[in-house]
Amino acid sequence: MLVTYNLPPWLCMKKENIMLTLLIPGSKQPGNDIDIYLQPLIKDLEELWKGVSCYDTVSKNAFNLRAILMWTINDFPAYENLAGRTTKGKTACPTCGDDTHAVWLKNSRKFSYMAHTRFLPSSHSYRKKKSWFDGTVEKRLPPKLVNGNQIYLRLRKFENHWGKCNKRKRSTQVKEMWKKRSIFFDLPYWKELVLCHNIDVMHVEKNICESIVGTLLGIERKSKDGVNARKDLELMGIRADLHPQERGKQIYLLAAPYTLSKSEKQSFCKRLYNLKLPDGYSSNISNCISLDDCKIMGLKSHDCHVLIQQLLPMALRGLLPKGQRNTIMRLCSMFNTLCQRVIDREKLVEIEHAIVETLCLLEKFFPPSFFDIMVHLLIHLGRKARLCGPVQFRWMYPFERYMKWVFNEQPEFFRKECRNEELKNSVILEGRPISAGISITMDDDDLKNAHRYVLFNTTEIEPFVEYVFKIETDSSNTNESKLVKWLANEPRKSAVSYTGFVVNGHVKSIEKSTQNNGISLQAKTLCRSSCRDEAEVVDMSLKSPSRGLQRTENDDSVKASEKEGATLTIPETEPPNDGDNLDGTHTTPSSPVPFDSPASRTRGAL
Repeated sequence: MLVTYNLPPWLCMKKENIMLTLLIPGSKQPGNDIDIYLQPLIKDLEELWKGVSCYDTVSKNAFNLRAILMWTINDFPAYENLAGRTTKGKTACPTCGDDTHAVWLKNSRKFSYMAHTRFLPSSHSYRKKKSWFDGTVEKRLPPKLVNGNQIYLRLRKFENHWGKCNKRKRSTQVKEMWKKRSIFFDLPYWKELVLCHNIDVMHVEKNICESIVGTLLGIERKSKDGVNARKDLELMGIRADLHPQERGKQIYLLAAPYTLSKSEKQSFCKRLYNLKLPDGYSSNISNCISLDDCKIMGLKSHDCHVLIQQLLPMALRGLLPKGQRNTIMRLCSMFNTLCQRVIDREKLVEIEHAIVETLCLLEKFFPPSFFDIMVHLLIHLGRKARLCGPVQFRWMYPFERYMKWVFNEQPEFFRKECRNEELKNSVILEGRPISAGISITMDDDDLKNAHRYVLFNTTEIEPFVEYVFKIETDSSNTNESKLVKWLANEPRKSAVSYTGFVVNGHVKSIEKSTQNNGISLQAKTLCRSSCRDEAEVVDMSLKSPSRGLQRTENDDSVKASEKEGATLTIPETEPPNDGDNLDGTHTTPSSPVPFDSPASRTRGAL
């Protein structure tokens, strides 16, 4: 991936401005053979160094576009593949080079990178304190930093051998520490750069945080303290109070000042477990904490970033001895300063000296097994910040997020992360949920309150609310009829229920003699044919379908109804007055109207 650095700071590291230039297929990474895949990119960079003719649509002029590759941004294992230099062994530090100080720990079976007192000024008091460190007085000067010209001259005649070769025997010779001549030296300017490959602050921060927390809590496979670490102290002849004690067949380890007791571990874990942080500040760290076992496992890179800069000093208050606690807090403060968006260049020199002193204090309190290569790389972060600027343009956070975004867009690669799904309707609301959604059924009160809340808190609805309020308060507006106001009210939830209703003639009681037949009625109802119609009463004629009745003996009334037009008297309904209830009506009897009378001819019929 390539990043255009001549953009404003707020646009430089956005995913829209990151160019995916290389996508290597396969289930395994190419390792040192990555130079084969980088050849097309290097050719394009060589062409951009010479210049490419481009056209500016704003000024409507052609210009010569030139570009330079400033540095690479990668984690420390990828440093070995890009630079072609091993990151293990005696010369693991790429900045110190051949002058890297490394001590092989026989029992822990790894290298320890100590002796940071050599980076102090020659008159510093720490150089003479033998009992604090490895038992010697430090008289050496700081190592000379390796530059690109030295590497180019050393690898000028180096022959690359691509492909997987047979395993070779380990060697401590310097020539065996170089595995290839990097393809980046094909660029004419690469050897002249002050800094070719960056050290990723994100992974350095994560590894140091895990080492400190694992050692304080004594977490298995994370702690740098143990039987082997104590035996190494005994072999080196330092810190006799921490040497292991053999009692018969058992080995006892005395409590170290850099470890927490059981009660202190519980207090430390509870402080982090009960911590409430703002939304979006970090992930839920309590999910990684076990209060029963007093362990913290599964922290991500950003969790360690927040923990070591903000939370760890708060959680350690009153737990460790003053010297160890202040040293850890000093380390956290330096990480916080290095990760600021704005850094004063004059203060960076002071920060470099403070980092050296802090590492020396860590050597005083922590065992040699604590100082792996990631802890040693901390001493070079101040210089790289002075050369390259803020870490926001040099660490791996934006690139890892970009790669996750690319993978999530392709279903054949990754599943989506456990981030809560963002709401798409940004017109109605802004923000995002803090948990997974659950389907619920709202009752009438909750639905009404939610509806009113949205209506009364929406800017677009305010003119309509004011209009309705004005109409209701205006006493001169009497055009609306009482019926319209009556109908404007919502229907009541209480209703009258019947066992049946006759419609279109067919019911279960169709064979009964009491069934109505041939009955017509003349009624008056309230209606308007149009908005200009001022008459509120329209005659309506309703007639049920004629159907034979089951005659009974001596039923003269039925015979009479078949010969003459039957009439039915019903009350006339009027709209309620102001003092009436909404469900009450006034009725007045009307005179009978024959079925065939002219009054039965109306404008509408049902």
